[in-house]
Amino acid sequence: MDTRAKDQWKRGILVTLLLLVIAALIFVTLLRKMTSTATKSQTLELKQAIETYYTEYRTFPAANADAPSPQDRSTESNFELMNALMPTEDYTPGMSPRKIAFYGGIPATRKSNGQYHSGIRTHPDGSKELLDPWGNHYRVIMDTNHDDQVTAPAWAGQSEPLQQSVIVWSPGPDGKDETARDNITSW
Repeated sequence: MDTRAKDQWKRGILVTLLLLVIAALIFVTLLRKMTSTATKSQTLELKQAIETYYTEYRTFPAANADAPSPQDRSTESNFELMNALMPTEDYTPGMSPRKIAFYGGIPATRKSNGQYHSGIRTHPDGSKELLDPWGNHYRVIMDTNHDDQVTAPAWAGQSEPLQQSVIVWSPGPDGKDETARDNITSW
């Protein structure tokens, strides 16, 4: 093979490798965007389920939600909240007397390390929890003091209360609320 043919072959390999790197970067970017969009959708679905529960029962799906309090109620998408939103015949914590399902999500996926993520995890006793794509519970603040607003968490940088009855967020890939740049919110 002469020098000119070798140079063309090397350039061809280099261009092919460069195209593969660009394609991989585009794929990773699209995957992150799809995960972020799906998480945003899940925050809005959970918010809607909580608001619908409130419309049906005139109380929020949380223990002591009716107790007088000057502050809004913070919780997570753990078994307490999700069992109220997704009651079953086998497991009813008493917070959904009519056993209406307000949330219908997909089952969580189990990773090779045994951790669950991205959906509803049902435990052997029938209790449920909702997990984001990174295996964290969603965070929720409900207007349990009925002043038609909720105070956003400090990390959100909101100086004024939000004019909403429920807000929901995922702490994002790092699982930390304080790292606001990767949190995904419903507001």
